[in-house]
Amino acid sequence: QITIAKEAECADIFSYVLDGTKYWVLLGASDIYVVGVFENGRFVQKTQEKQLNIAGVNYAAQSFSGVAGGRVVRIAWHILNAPANNFASQMSFPTEMSLEKSGDEIYLASAPIKEIERLYVNGGELCNLSLAKAQKVETGAAALDIAFTMPYIHGEKLVINMFGTDLA
Repeated sequence: QITIAKEAECADIFSYVLDGTKYWVLLGASDIYVVGVFENGRFVQKTQEKQLNIAGVNYAAQSFSGVAGGRVVRIAWHILNAPANNFASQMSFPTEMSLEKSGDEIYLASAPIKEIERLYVNGGELCNLSLAKAQKVETGAAALDIAFTMPYIHGEKLVINMFGTDLA
């Protein structure tokens, strides 16, 4: 029996070869995982329990192994606390999993799959916008990847309105 504290459902398991050793990753519904090996038919845990997604928004993820190139691709139920009543949550971007080593520690890592790049078309940048007064920026895009770089001014508030919903 393999157990992870505070995890009781939606288990996911997949393997990786790292430094010549075949490791198995066991995750629970809340993204808490352990890494281990099978010795004589028994799972031997090689890491302490670790949290993959520290934001706590992923739930009940499932992986697809045997993907071209030996990749493990994973998708999760992405729990959002959005200030809107027209949707509750969404599926996460598919991510490619990898097993990484730092010193003697083994970690599970996750990054958006490379195929996401195909979604980026007609990209652009808006630079040096003034936030001194409300501005409406029309993009005409159905999907956006937005990144902000701005100084923090104590006491000021930035509100983004998307599709009629204020995201503060």
